Amino acid sequence: MQWIAKEVEDLKTVGRTKPLVASCTLATASLADVGTAPQPNSISFVLKYPGSPEFRPSMLYSEMLTSLIARHVGISTPTPAVVEITAQFAAAANNVLPSYGCHHSIVPGLAYGSEYIRTGLRPIIAGMSMTSTQLAQAALIYAFDLLIQNSDRKVDNPNCQQYRDGYIIYDHELAFSFVYILGEGAKPWQLPDNSHRNHLFYRDLRGRDIDWMQVLAPFRTLTDELLNEFHSKIPFQWDAYSGKIRKHLSEVIINIEDFGKELHASL
Repeated sequence: MQWIAKEVEDLKTVGRTKPLVASCTLATASLADVGTAPQPNSISFVLKYPGSPEFRPSMLYSEMLTSLIARHVGISTPTPAVVEITAQFAAAANNVLPSYGCHHSIVPGLAYGSEYIRTGLRPIIAGMSMTSTQLAQAALIYAFDLLIQNSDRKVDNPNCQQYRDGYIIYDHELAFSFVYILGEGAKPWQLPDNSHRNHLFYRDLRGRDIDWMQVLAPFRTLTDELLNEFHSKIPFQWDAYSGKIRKHLSEVIINIEDFGKELHASL
């Protein structure tokens, strides 16, 4: 399922990529639906788009794949989407960017969209108490971020908020950081460094008796067939490191018990 950006609603001036909020309409069913629920004919998405600061197509691949994996294993994320930026929309958007103090230019192409959630989000406050549901989700998110080697979910940059009775995560463009490492690093199921100590939920989970194999149970279902299905939902234009990423994920799943030991030792 593909969408077309129609109208600029807002520009998020905080953050590296300066994401754009735009109302979008359903374009075609030529690409597989990446959501899990029926979609209306018009919806607002937060867009990461060609021409944005620090833009790399591989960032959009990471965004889409991590959202698909997260939703599959039971972690809430905004509904992901592929959104077309037409020349007409790019021209209209570029006319309003200066009013936000931005000097980059949007270019036509395919953007990554995440559904814009207007209400119900609540910030996470350091040291706040957790419900049993939130604790279970925190452990799942911690394991997820260490599996995809995402070091960008920290106390000072949570990329996560309270939503309904749990949490919702977003902004995954820095996931799979290992693809930029030259030479041999740690094994995929081994933690490469101590960056996990900066994770948003590190202090909340430290010292707790957590059954990591139970936490990791949903990840066992990430078969090669399922990863192939996810890959087919992502535009080929975004693909630069899919082979390396899929090899990493497959090796972690094969060695899931050793990965569980790494999680236990990390706290």
